[in-house]
Amino acid sequence: MPEDFTLENLAQAVESQMSDEPETEEDHPETESEAEEGGGESQEREAADDEGADSEGSEDGEGDQPEEESPQDRVVKWKTADGTEYEVPESELQKGYMREQDYRQKTQGLAREREQAESEIQNRAQQQVAALNLYGEKIGELHMARAAVAHLESALKQINREDDPSRYALVQSDLSTARQTAQDLSERLGKATQLMQSQEAERIAKGQQEAAKVLSAEMPDFGNRLKAWNKHAVETYGFKPEELSRVTDPRVFRMLDDAVKFRDLQNRKPEAVKKAAAAPQKPAKQTRSTPPSTIETVRKRFNAKPTVGGLAEMLMATGKV
Repeated sequence: MPEDFTLENLAQAVESQMSDEPETEEDHPETESEAEEGGGESQEREAADDEGADSEGSEDGEGDQPEEESPQDRVVKWKTADGTEYEVPESELQKGYMREQDYRQKTQGLAREREQAESEIQNRAQQQVAALNLYGEKIGELHMARAAVAHLESALKQINREDDPSRYALVQSDLSTARQTAQDLSERLGKATQLMQSQEAERIAKGQQEAAKVLSAEMPDFGNRLKAWNKHAVETYGFKPEELSRVTDPRVFRMLDDAVKFRDLQNRKPEAVKKAAAAPQKPAKQTRSTPPSTIETVRKRFNAKPTVGGLAEMLMATGKV
């Protein structure tokens, strides 16, 4: 080994040998694959960039489209005949329209119910009038039938059966027919009377139930008050119990309630007067009087030397403060 051999000389020799050898395809397989991979990655990156650009473009396009306004944002403007201008949100117009529709439906329903109730009341009244007229006619027929019976009985007594048997038989037959007619009319009128009384009792009971329902809602102690009302009406105003049993109007009971309260208040008034009279009287407040000599002295002092303090002293002495 020569003496000048060093590590640096060896490294230089190896480098020169590597540079002198020719390069082949087999010597660089990794380089080509790396290049191909690099190209594939670049293509994928470009495709991703294109997709990102497309998506951004589509988002930008969507953002450019104007958003549809909601009814709360839209405002309706109009001008009336007198020149007055109005601006109202569409949502408020919709709410107003719905309220008007609801009110109209309710009012129409109430109107139909009122018309139906009025029609029923009118029909019932007409039926009652017709029934009363018929009842009156039947009563008239009954009176006539009874008068005919009395007349035929009197005529039959005046006929001698032996002297005029045919006439006696004829009057007797007429009397029997008149009696049967009067009996039939009496039975029919009795049934009609019972029916009307039953209907009237039903009407009164229904009316009293409705009145009790209304008054119970107004007065929780309605049951106890009712007893006091009846007692007050009988003892004070002379009503009969059967008359009170036919009352169905709640206003009458309200009036009785006020009357009972007023009567109780009047009865308690003498007791209150007695208690007030028996209560100890508070002594009157005594005011201290200033002797005339002191007042005159203060006045002279103020006249001789008028000051604010002197004025206050004089006012206090005279009792004006």
